[in-house]
Amino acid sequence: MLLVVPDDEVDDHEERYARILDADVWIDGPKHVLPLRHGRVEIIPESSLGDFLPGHVVPGLPLLAANTVAVRDLTAARKLIEHNLIATHATPDGFYVTAEDACGVPLAFTQN
Repeated sequence: MLLVVPDDEVDDHEERYARILDADVWIDGPKHVLPLRHGRVEIIPESSLGDFLPGHVVPGLPLLAANTVAVRDLTAARKLIEHNLIATHATPDGFYVTAEDACGVPLAFTQN
């Protein structure tokens, strides 16, 4: 799950989610990552959104901006989606489908 927050509130959201999830935080560039047993929560500042979801417009903050699915074969997943006439957009870790095509929230794909 990708949570986008105002730049000056990243630390506050990190602390809040760390307490709620009882998780340690590690930093990966602008991402504050809270690992879970299955998945993770990533918190990023609004100013970095374009690096993760290029072209996505934020309607308001804080925003649960995307759900991410880890797949075994990123190339096959992208080909399947595009074969079904759904546009994909490159990200540093894979690709995503826009909110309009994914019923309201962008759906990102990464390599498992």
